Amino acid sequence: MSASDQYASVRYLVTDVQAAIDFYTTHLGFTLNTNAGPAFADVLRGRLRLLLSGPASSGARATPHDAATAGRNRIHLVVDDLDAEIARLRGARLHFRSDLIAGPGGSQILLADPDGNLIELFQPAHRPAAATPSAAATPSRTPPLPATSAGETPGPDRKSTSPSTHRSEPGPITPV
Repeated sequence: MSASDQYASVRYLVTDVQAAIDFYTTHLGFTLNTNAGPAFADVLRGRLRLLLSGPASSGARATPHDAATAGRNRIHLVVDDLDAEIARLRGARLHFRSDLIAGPGGSQILLADPDGNLIELFQPAHRPAAATPSAAATPSRTPPLPATSAGETPGPDRKSTSPSTHRSEPGPITPV
């Protein structure tokens, strides 16, 4: 078996390929790679290749009918300022499927595309260096997240979750 290491690909089944292209390129910083609409298109964001398969595509036709609806799996997009992204996307009248949830690993919210496929927007928690001499002498390998207002505490809509073990590389959503 051979595999390309250029992209990680995820297939989403959609009912309207053009609407899906518009959603991902307009709101989430993807760029169009291929458009074979109305059957198929793929969009790129960093090393993620999102395959948008319409009803006439081979990907959709190969999917059993009972597995053709949007599920609980989702793509995970890391953002620098989750509150700003939520405000921007709500301003565009997009539909969120969850409340903002905060835990020790960071904060997240689920957004739905026009077909109900889930997108997780995630902002990692800022983790201050340990107060040990060795940690203070070692520079951080990743830049800190932007500071919040002094005294800011999570709002009532942020709920705690168990610690996250998932790590992902940062990559801000670039407004188009």
